[in-house]
Amino acid sequence: MKTITMLTLLILVLLNSCSSIDNSCICTQEFRMYTVLVIDNTNQPVDSLNVEIKNVKTGRLYLFLEKIYLGKGVYQVMNDSYTKEFTQWPEKVLFKGTKNGAVIESEYFFNTDECKCHVYKISGKDTLVINL
Repeated sequence: MKTITMLTLLILVLLNSCSSIDNSCICTQEFRMYTVLVIDNTNQPVDSLNVEIKNVKTGRLYLFLEKIYLGKGVYQVMNDSYTKEFTQWPEKVLFKGTKNGAVIESEYFFNTDECKCHVYKISGKDTLVINL
């Protein structure tokens, strides 16, 4: 009896995670976030960059309202809060950081799975160097 109850509970939890797009989809509860470390010419992390992340095709600016400290010089590039805006085909996203007149730009490609559960980084650098 206990096994049946546990199995029923597990099935209910899994079904509760389904996407509304396709009832055969089962999404995990994890929240994916992609970041970049920005360093200067001396390999020191750079804080206080003014950051803009933009979808090149649509011009959409992505804002990350989470006030999460990710570490010195670490910036969000994309996270799962924007899964509904992506498809299975990669979209180009431009990361632009500025500080004291110095500019760093880098391209990233993101897509999502068929169920729109998570965003996935297809390509893009993990570390960028800005010349301050």
